[in-house]
Amino acid sequence: MVIAGLDIATEAAKQYKLPPVAGIEDIENYPTSKLNDLAYRMWILSRPDWRRLARCYEIRRELKHEDNVKCSPKIGQLVKLAKTLKSSSQHEAEAQKIQPRV
Repeated sequence: MVIAGLDIATEAAKQYKLPPVAGIEDIENYPTSKLNDLAYRMWILSRPDWRRLARCYEIRRELKHEDNVKCSPKIGQLVKLAKTLKSSSQHEAEAQKIQPRV
């Protein structure tokens, strides 16, 4: 943001009703989601990149909320799931080796 120019950041923030940007300190203290929006409005991020980042932060917020609610799975459940996935992928690999080529 600083390299692209504070004047561009200030104008984009005003135009798109984002928190004001007056200096480098403002950008350093900018909320992450608003920083992504500002980068998109300054044409630093493309729309697909902006959407990907926005979705990543949505997922992060959801996971953080789940941790606060304490509804995360137990370690035993995760180990069992990992073993199940590993064994199914091994069976698929073995099945592909056995199949005759036509």
